[in-house]
Amino acid sequence: MKQDDATISIPQIVTVATMNVGNGMAPDDQLVKVVRQVQPDILAFEELNHRQAEHLAEKLADIWAHQFSFGDGYEGRAIFSRFPLLRQEMLPITSDRPDGLVEVELDGQALTIIVGHPRPPKFRGRGLETPYSSHRQLLRLADIAVERSPAVLLGDFNVRPDNGIYERLRQRGLVDAFAESGEGPERTFPVRVANEIRTFGRRTVRVKTPPVFRADYIWHTPDIRSVATWVGADTGSDHLPVVSRLAIPPKP
Repeated sequence: MKQDDATISIPQIVTVATMNVGNGMAPDDQLVKVVRQVQPDILAFEELNHRQAEHLAEKLADIWAHQFSFGDGYEGRAIFSRFPLLRQEMLPITSDRPDGLVEVELDGQALTIIVGHPRPPKFRGRGLETPYSSHRQLLRLADIAVERSPAVLLGDFNVRPDNGIYERLRQRGLVDAFAESGEGPERTFPVRVANEIRTFGRRTVRVKTPPVFRADYIWHTPDIRSVATWVGADTGSDHLPVVSRLAIPPKP
């Protein structure tokens, strides 16, 4: 084959990360330090309150100038990107629990990024039960990701990998980046718990604990390949970040 007849397709490497910041539990300085150490191209935040969103927008604007944020506290979401945003929208799949979607521009093509954070499990009888609305929300997000391929779905999903919804996401056609290219321990939650002390006035004490399972995920459509995936450094939240280096296919 002549060189002129051959087409060499070189994927673009993009680093993405998800961080649940615990509605202010992650201290500002520590959070900014970890973000700058990781240097992701695209970063999704969950449980981001208004005050910290404004702080991060200012402190990280030199590198992550393209930002989309909405909500407050446990319903707060944001996506920060090095790349221009072609589109940004809220996805109100579940009442009062919207997720976020952006399209970023990569060398003339669009990459869809979706941040999701369904409601946590509730105690039912002797165990925890994931609400039906959370299952429905995750499956709908998976469908949107597949429809908008190439796409990345990431966030705190409030489920363990042994939850039945995990297999259903795989059946929808998504790939768990950690299962594909994970390095090192994969547990992300809980890193610390907060206890309120009322003996001499009210104060909150945060106790650090070893994480038990992975609640934070990066999923991608099959046309994307994860090169490396790992759990990031402690931000001071009750969750550890998840980071993945992804190979994005060039535009046909």
